Amino acid sequence: MAHATDSGWLVDWWRRFCPSSCLRRPNAIAGLLASDTIKAGCTEILGPDGVWTPVAAGVSCFADPTTIDAYLADPVPNLAAHLLDRFHAGEPGILLGPPEIARANAARRLNLVTLVYLQSPTDPAERLAGLIGSKSMEHFIRTHRGYGLARMLREDPVLFEEGLRQSGMRRHAHFPAGHPCRLTGQGLPVATSVMIYEPEPEQAVLQASAASLLFATKPPRLGLTPAQSRMLALAADGLADEEIAEVLGIAVDTVKKGWRGIFDRAATALPGLFGSAELRSGVRGAGKRRRIIAYVQDQPEELRPYASGGTEATAALP
Repeated sequence: MAHATDSGWLVDWWRRFCPSSCLRRPNAIAGLLASDTIKAGCTEILGPDGVWTPVAAGVSCFADPTTIDAYLADPVPNLAAHLLDRFHAGEPGILLGPPEIARANAARRLNLVTLVYLQSPTDPAERLAGLIGSKSMEHFIRTHRGYGLARMLREDPVLFEEGLRQSGMRRHAHFPAGHPCRLTGQGLPVATSVMIYEPEPEQAVLQASAASLLFATKPPRLGLTPAQSRMLALAADGLADEEIAEVLGIAVDTVKKGWRGIFDRAATALPGLFGSAELRSGVRGAGKRRRIIAYVQDQPEELRPYASGGTEATAALP
């Protein structure tokens, strides 16, 4: 996952590979990442020189359901700019922050929007392009599993449409190259399609598709605070305590205390996670970490904001 400190290369990619997307407030991207209003991630490959190079990047958000209802009734090109411009203008109820995400997650009313997906190379005939697309889809599913989704949508160049259809999505709108865009006053440089996935409730876990995997979820059991969830999510991404402390802007000792709080919650909510009482007393911190990280990787709903009964735990790390 990308963090606020990664916004520089992300904005550079966004402008270079998608110049028509109307990214008029690039400096705001770091703040949106830091506040968990948007999510971003990238796919990298290791070159023969031993250097990791980004080959794909994606940005997503959760948008207000009524905003998406209105958009779907009258779709326009440049979905990302349509949402971001209104959000930056201070219009309420456009992009959801963590408290709103927590409430909509518990009600299974989240609308997941891919704001942009960038990839190089893009030619479907190239083997590398196909491999990059597959890895990016795996990352997208891993990042967004565990949320109470009602639907998801995205706008992409038509060259990605077939792959999205195979994932289970369908076309909602199509804009040919040259179609006038009222946000830019210019025609679209390439044709784009708005794709949507919106299953019937009984179909959500029955349809065998990549998209359907995102709609199979259940309430969390651990009851982690937002601070604990974020710390554990970073650990699940492979970050060491020192790296977690740097990302969160806290002391390493605070991270270690945070682990103790997480262990206490897990021992109460899932007494079998660390084994019997006799085993628990002998399981050291590193062993407990491995077990709880493996658990949340298999049950990602534990790491998602969730407001049970309309409220969400707000305690900081100890």
